[in-house]
Amino acid sequence: MSRHMNTGRKLSRNTSHRRALLDNLVRSVILSESIRTTTAKAKEARRVVEKIITKARVGTLAARRNVHRTVRDQAALAKLFDSIAPRFKTRPGGYTRIIHVQNRVGDNAPMAILELVEKSKAEDKPAEPDKKSKKPAKAEAAPSAKAEKPAKQKKDKKKDQHFRCRIPGLRALHHGAHGVHGDELGCGGAHASDHRGVDRGAPVLGTRAPRVSVRSVPRLRTAMSGVAH
Repeated sequence: MSRHMNTGRKLSRNTSHRRALLDNLVRSVILSESIRTTTAKAKEARRVVEKIITKARVGTLAARRNVHRTVRDQAALAKLFDSIAPRFKTRPGGYTRIIHVQNRVGDNAPMAILELVEKSKAEDKPAEPDKKSKKPAKAEAAPSAKAEKPAKQKKDKKKDQHFRCRIPGLRALHHGAHGVHGDELGCGGAHASDHRGVDRGAPVLGTRAPRVSVRSVPRLRTAMSGVAH
């Protein structure tokens, strides 16, 4: 069975999918004026773009409504009638070109660039902000921001006012290292020299010392401050 009068490519898509694909390609060509796609899609999109530009050259309300059936984006529709159509007012067709490029990496599909023959001038395009000029501005703003912030005041850590040993023998080891003995603390012989031959500063297991205030013992306060640092 022949394909007489069956023009166009299927593009491996059904009717609705193929129509949506072509509408998106046409929108991209109008906004960007140059797109890179496969050769088959570029040839199919070129047919639609040529017809739309020809209709937009009329500039009437009926032509605008007719084009709006394909170009649904308002920004693309405005650019087509205000910028692209007047640009090709005197050209009798042939508004686009296809440039073949290197095949796509992976599936080796033939690629092409679909673009308008007459692109907009550099004056019409919005000027891009210079990225280099932004860096000094940020650098100048950084010191001013730091100057405005008040200096954080360091919070003094509250030292423990009381020291209480929960483990038998640990307090004896602590005070023995700093030269503070049980007889000076009044803790009842935890460090006191014993007449039975117990070494001075040796821990006596099984004893529990009561809570002793640091303020009442100057030497213990000095020893505790040395441990903290």
